[in-house]
Amino acid sequence: MSLHFIKNNFYPNKVISKDIFNTLFFTFTYSLGYASIMFLPLYLKHSLNYSIRQTGIILSFFGVGFIIGSFYGGKLCDQFSPYKISVISISLYFLGTILAYFIRSPNWIVFLILAALGCTNAAFSPASRIYLMNITPIQDQVKINGLRYMLFNIGCAISYGIAGWITLSDYKEIFILAALSSLVTIIILLSLKQKHKEQKICKLKPKIEFLKEKFLLISLLCFFLGMLVFNQLGSSYSLFLSSQYHFNSHKLAILFVINSLMIGLFQMSIVKLCSRIPQFLLMSIGSIILGIGFFILLFNHLFMIAIISMLIITIGEMLFMPVSYILIFQNARIELRGFYMGVYQTLYATTFILSPLLSSFILAHNPNGLLLWSTSLIICSIPLLCFLFLVKDKL
Repeated sequence: MSLHFIKNNFYPNKVISKDIFNTLFFTFTYSLGYASIMFLPLYLKHSLNYSIRQTGIILSFFGVGFIIGSFYGGKLCDQFSPYKISVISISLYFLGTILAYFIRSPNWIVFLILAALGCTNAAFSPASRIYLMNITPIQDQVKINGLRYMLFNIGCAISYGIAGWITLSDYKEIFILAALSSLVTIIILLSLKQKHKEQKICKLKPKIEFLKEKFLLISLLCFFLGMLVFNQLGSSYSLFLSSQYHFNSHKLAILFVINSLMIGLFQMSIVKLCSRIPQFLLMSIGSIILGIGFFILLFNHLFMIAIISMLIITIGEMLFMPVSYILIFQNARIELRGFYMGVYQTLYATTFILSPLLSSFILAHNPNGLLLWSTSLIICSIPLLCFLFLVKDKL
C-alpha cells in the first residue's frame, strides 16, 4: 500500500502530506495487533481456565486501566505534545504485551498487567487521533478520519486472520502478535518529524461549563449508549457464539475478518454517500442498526445467521464509529479538545468494564441471549429518540 494508491483510490484531487500518510500508516501497523484485545476473553476462559462470570470480572481490570488511560491520554494532550504522548504510550504497551506473554501467574500480577495494557492502549488512541486531526485541514477531517478508520479495519482483518491461525495451540500467542505490531508502530512514530506547530498551552485553565454545552453532553451520552452495546463484540459476543453456537476460534476469526474487510472496502464510500446527512442523525441511525444486528443472533444458531448478523453490525459500525468521533471533536472548543476527547475515550473505556460485567451477568442467568440482545436493541434506539425530541429542531 502506498501514498499514490491511497490518494488515487480514496482521496482523489487532494494532496496528502507525508506526515498525514505516515500517521495513517502507523494506525494500520498498530491495528495488526488488535486481535489481542478481541481474543482476550477467549484467552482468559480457555488458556487460563476462568468461567464466563470470572472472565467478565477479570476483563474489568483491563477496563479500569482503559478508563484511566483514556482520560489522561486525551487530557495530557492539552498540556503536552500528542506526538510525545503517542510515543510513550505505545512503547509502554509494547513492554506490557511481552510481560503478558510470559507471565500467567500469580493472578494479581496477571490482573495488574491487564490493567497496564488497558491503560497504555487507551492513552495511545486519543493522542494519536488528536495528532492526526491537528495536522489535517479542518475541511478534510471527516474524510481523513474515515480513511483512518478504513485502514485500521483492514489491519484488524489481517490481525484476526492471523490470530485465528496462531491461537489454535494457545491463545497467549495473541500477545506476540500485539508486540510485533506495536514495535513496528514505534519505529514509524520515531521516524516522524513534527513539521506543524504544536498548540500553545494556556497558562490559565479554561473553564469547563458542561451545562452550557448541552449538545456535546447529549452527543457523549448517545455515544456511550451505543458503545455499551458495540463493545460486546469484544466480550459477550464471542462468549455467546462459542457457548450457544459452539463456534471455535476459526469461525469467530472469519466473522471478525468479514467485519474488518467490509469496513476496508466500503467505509469511504459510505462517508461520501452520507456526507449531507447531519452527523448526529447518522450516528443515531448507526446505533439502531447495531442493535438490530445483535438482535438477529436470536433467530437461529446457524453460521449463516451469524454472518448476516455481523454484516448488519458492520453497517451500523461504519455509520456510528467514525462519525461520533468527528461530531465530538469539531463541536468541542479548541482549548478543551484534549479534555473532551479524553472524556470521549473515557466513556468508550467505561464500556469495557460495564459491557462485559453486565452482559456476562445477564448471560449467566439467561444463557439463550433473549434478555441481552433485546435490551441491546432498546438501548441502541435511544440516540434516535434523542435526535427526534432533543436535537432535530436545533440543527
